[in-house]
Amino acid sequence: MMVEIETSAIDYEIRAMFRTVIDKTEGHHPSFRKALHIAANSALGGKLLRPRLFLDLYEVLADPDDKFRYDGVESPVKEIAAAIEVLHFAFLLHDDVIDGDFIRRGRPNFISRLAQQSKISTDDHHDAERKEWARSSAILIGDLLLAEVHQIFARLDLPHAKRLQLLDLLDHAITDSIIGEFMDVSLSKGLISPQLADVQQMSRLKTATYTFELPLCSAAIMAGYDPQKSAEFATLGGLLGLLFQFQDDFLSAFGNQAEHGKDELSDVREGKETLIIAYARKTAAWPLIQPYFGNANLNKENIREIKELLVTCGAQSFLEDTIAHTARLCRDQILRITAFSPAEVPVLLNALVDSLEGRRS
Repeated sequence: MMVEIETSAIDYEIRAMFRTVIDKTEGHHPSFRKALHIAANSALGGKLLRPRLFLDLYEVLADPDDKFRYDGVESPVKEIAAAIEVLHFAFLLHDDVIDGDFIRRGRPNFISRLAQQSKISTDDHHDAERKEWARSSAILIGDLLLAEVHQIFARLDLPHAKRLQLLDLLDHAITDSIIGEFMDVSLSKGLISPQLADVQQMSRLKTATYTFELPLCSAAIMAGYDPQKSAEFATLGGLLGLLFQFQDDFLSAFGNQAEHGKDELSDVREGKETLIIAYARKTAAWPLIQPYFGNANLNKENIREIKELLVTCGAQSFLEDTIAHTARLCRDQILRITAFSPAEVPVLLNALVDSLEGRRS
């Protein structure tokens, strides 16, 4: 069972959030308001995985007599859905600054769009200045949006205890995500030893808490589930996040570039410490792979050689087995949730596991 809410309805709520932020800047410099408009347009067009997961689960968990309406009327449910997506966008803004990226979702990201629309001269010297200015702006607007998401949660028209539960959940999601990003950067720079356990922890913190745990637990809280039952959804969210990230790592190494939109072996080019790299480090193939690690100028022959090495050293099989094992853990956790949930819940959640395990983009 899926939620009967159009993508356009979620987009409308996201635009409404941005209008609120833009209205707060009335009377300030027009260049900042213009940047916010560019950010609003850049925030749209994603898969809306997080708000859809929240809405889908809420739809099957909530008692029909107690449901908050979200079709055509203002409601806490719509506000939470939009806030979850804007939180995601704020993290993407910061992530693109950290990674030095100018492309997102196969198109110019906010940084690229803002740099292109600046009025500074287009010569090479000023091109670098424009990009630096756009990156700084992305940090500032990301900060502003994080504050706005907190405002949305803090002002929800809900019983005090329920609102506090959601605020605690939001705080947990932001804290975990920031620590996960810190670990990711630290691992990539060699400041944390790239052990398998550390890479797994980084993957869970960076992805799982805000992408899966936040939507799932928000739905459970809004549906009136007690903390103990909400904790079962949190456990599932952690496993789903690992499954999502491990499959992402697999696609970067062995996926079809035309389907997932990333450069072949982009994680190797960028020197990212993924699970497959952490495994390869322990094998005799690593001295042959290491010279390519962090090399942005890999050619087709380099790519072919690296892939062969990852296969022959067992890294590919290890990652495939890890993905399959994590998917089984997800389904085991869904069985525990099934014991206290409506029949539609395991159907929805198992379908999600299937889609994550088999995704190609």
